[in-house]
Amino acid sequence: MSKKETEREKLRQLELSFAAREGDIQRVTRFIKQGVDVNCSRIKDTPLHNAAIGGHVGVAELLLKYGALVDSRDTFEATPLHCAATGGHVGVVELLLKVGAWVDCRDVSGDTPLHKAASGGHVGVAELLLKAGARVGITDRSGETPLHEAASGGHVGVVELLLKAGAQLDSEDRYLATPLNKAASGGHVGVAELLLEAGARVDSLDGSGETPLHAAASGGHVGVAELLLKYGAQVDSVGLLEATPLHTAASGGHVGVAELLLKAGARVDRGDVSGETPEDIAAREDVPNEDEKDRILEGRKRILELFAAAKMADPYRRVVRKLGPGGGELQTGSCTVTVPPGAVTMETEITYQVINPNDVTIPLKDGDMLMSDIIELGPHGTTFHQPVTVQMQYSSMSSGGDTEAVMWVTEDRSQWTELTTIKKIENKLSVLVDHFSIFAVISQPRQDQFTVSTEGCILTSSTLPAVEVKFPEGSVNTETQVTIQVQEVSERAVDEIKAKDESFRGLLGTSPIVKVETVSDSAANFHKPVTVRVPYPQHCMNIQHEGGTKLKVMSCEEGTEDWVDVTDSTKITHVTEEFVEFEVNHFTRWIVIVIDDIYRDKEVLGQMPLHLLCKWLQHRAVQFILLQRKYDMKQVVIECKPAEDAEVEHTKLLEKGYEGPLPSDSEEVSTDWKDLAFHLGLKRADIANIAGRNPDDKSRCMDMLQKWKKLNGDAAATEVLMKALSEAGLQSVVDGLDSHLTQMGRHG
Repeated sequence: MSKKETEREKLRQLELSFAAREGDIQRVTRFIKQGVDVNCSRIKDTPLHNAAIGGHVGVAELLLKYGALVDSRDTFEATPLHCAATGGHVGVVELLLKVGAWVDCRDVSGDTPLHKAASGGHVGVAELLLKAGARVGITDRSGETPLHEAASGGHVGVVELLLKAGAQLDSEDRYLATPLNKAASGGHVGVAELLLEAGARVDSLDGSGETPLHAAASGGHVGVAELLLKYGAQVDSVGLLEATPLHTAASGGHVGVAELLLKAGARVDRGDVSGETPEDIAAREDVPNEDEKDRILEGRKRILELFAAAKMADPYRRVVRKLGPGGGELQTGSCTVTVPPGAVTMETEITYQVINPNDVTIPLKDGDMLMSDIIELGPHGTTFHQPVTVQMQYSSMSSGGDTEAVMWVTEDRSQWTELTTIKKIENKLSVLVDHFSIFAVISQPRQDQFTVSTEGCILTSSTLPAVEVKFPEGSVNTETQVTIQVQEVSERAVDEIKAKDESFRGLLGTSPIVKVETVSDSAANFHKPVTVRVPYPQHCMNIQHEGGTKLKVMSCEEGTEDWVDVTDSTKITHVTEEFVEFEVNHFTRWIVIVIDDIYRDKEVLGQMPLHLLCKWLQHRAVQFILLQRKYDMKQVVIECKPAEDAEVEHTKLLEKGYEGPLPSDSEEVSTDWKDLAFHLGLKRADIANIAGRNPDDKSRCMDMLQKWKKLNGDAAATEVLMKALSEAGLQSVVDGLDSHLTQMGRHG
C-alpha cells in the first residue's frame, strides 16, 4: 500500500472512530460496509473505545458484531471497558462484560475499570463490575484501591457498595494514606462518617506521620474535623515535624478549624520540631500559597485573636476598637463590623462581646438551630448616620438545601426578629444595621415565598417538590404573599403526639410538617378550601407494617407547639400510595400521620366484633336463581339468595313443578357501606371524608362504624344497627347477625 493510500485509510479510520464517538450508527454502518477496519489498526483509539466513551450501546454492539476487539488498548493502555466505566455508561459496560471483556485489566497507571467507576462515583457501573468478579481490593501503581478513589471523590454510594463487597477499611497506598485520610483531605463528611461508623482507625498515620485530623485542618474542613473529634481523634496528635492539627490550621489561616480545635482543648503553646507554636505560625507573614495570600493572612489575624482569648481563658471576652468619622473595622474570630466613613461624627468606642446563651431566651422551634456565638455590639443607644455592616461567621450546615442561615437580632434578650441578608459567602452572613444590639445566626428550614393572586395557583415546595398547596380561584380576595416551609417532624414532636392518646401510641410514620402562612398578619383565613398535598406517611418514614392503619390530620397553631387531631373537621380528599391530599381553610402548620389501628380487631358492638361484621358486610357468598314464566320463556325474574339459602329455595320450586335452570355457582358480592352509614345517621360530609381517607371498602366500613359508635356512645346498640341494616336493604345480614348472636349465646 502506497503512502498516499495509507494516509487515506488512516483518515477513513479516524472518521469511523469519530462517528462512533458521536453515536452516528448510520455513518458507522456505512464505513463498515465500505470495508474500513473496525479495529482501526493505524490509530490507537479504536471505534469501540470511542463508542464506549460516548456511551453508545448500539454502536458498540454493531462494532462487536463486525469483529471489534473487546480488550483493545488505546494510547494509555486503557480498554473500552475502562472508557465506559470512566463515563459511568452502564449499558456499554453491561454489553462489554457480556461478550467477555477482561474485568480487571489495568491501564498505564495500573487502574482497573473498578478504579475508574469508583473515581467517578458511578455506583451502577461499580455494581456490575463487582458482580462480574472485579477484585474489590486491587491496587493501582500508587497502591490505591477503588475504595481510596471513591473516598477521594466523596462518593458515598460507591464507598458503601465497596464496603459491602468486603473492601479493607484501612488499606494503605504507597504513601501509607488510608481511605479515611483521603476523605478527610477532600472534606467529604459523608464518606468520613461512613468509614468511621464501619470502624476505620480515626488516628491512622500517613507517610508524613499525619492523621486524618491533620488533613482536615490543612484543607480547612470544619465538618470533617468536628466528626473526627466526635469519634475520638487526638486533638494534639503530631506528625513527623511534631506539628499538631492546630499548627496546620494556623498555617492555612483556617479560622473555623482553629476555633473548633481550641474548643476541643488543643494547646496553643505546643512547639513543633523547630520550637514554633501555633501562635508563632499565625503571626508569620510568609504563606504556603501565594494565590490565597490575602485570605490566609486575614485568617491568621483572626486566629491570633482566638489564641489571645484562649490564653485569657475568657470565652466571653470584650473587644474594644475606637473609630472616628473616617470609619474602620472591628474584627474578631466570629464577627467583622465595618463602619463606613460618616457613620459617626466623633471618636466612638465600638465594642464586641460574646454572650452566654443562658443569659438570653431564643425561641427556637422544631428545625431551628443556633449556628453562631451570640454577640452583643455596642455602643447601645447610638443611631449611625450611615448603615453599618455586621458580618457573622457560623458553623457549617448540611448541604441538602432544606435549611438556610439567617441573622436574628434582639433588643431585650427575648424578642427576636429576622434581619435581611445582604451577602452570604461560605459560612458568613452580612446585614446592614443603623444601631447595635444582640445578634445571632440561626439555621431554620428554608422558606419559599410566592404571590397568590385571586385567580388561584398551585405552589410547589423547593425543599420537597412532592409537597403542593393548591389555591383555587377566589380563595384569597386580594393578591397575597404566602410562604411555605417544609421540615421533618422532630423526635420530640413524635413523642408528644404519641403521649396525647392511647390510639396514637401505634404511630407508624408522619408526613413532613407543612407550614403555610402570609408574610403579613392579614388574610388569616381562606375564602375557599385550599388543598394541601403531602407524601404518604408510610413512604416518608419508610416503615413497613402489616395490618390495619388509620390516617390522621394534625395541626399546630402559630405560637404553640401543641399538635391537635383535626381529622374529623378536615376533609381528606384523595389518598394514594404516594400522596395524601386534604383541604384546609386557614394558615397554620399541618402534618398527616399514619397509626396502627390497634382497636381494629378489639372493638365490639355488644358481643359482635366489628371487624367480622365488616368482613361479612363486604363479602357475602350468594347464588342467583333464574325464574321463567311457563307460558312466556322470555319473561324472567332473577333472585339473589345467600348461598346457604339458595338450595333450599330451589328445592321448594322443584316441588311446585318448576323446570327452570339450576341456581348459579356461588359468587362473592359486596354491599354498599354508604347506604348503611346514611341510615345510621352519618352526615354526607363525614361519609365523604371516610371514603377519602381509607384505601378500600372494608376499611371504610370499619371507620364508619367506629365513627358511629364514637358519635352515639351508649346509644350505638346492636338493635339500632340491625334496624339500619334492614332499612338499607340488608335483611340477609340481619338474619345472619341474629343467627350468629344466637350461636354465641349457646356457646357462652
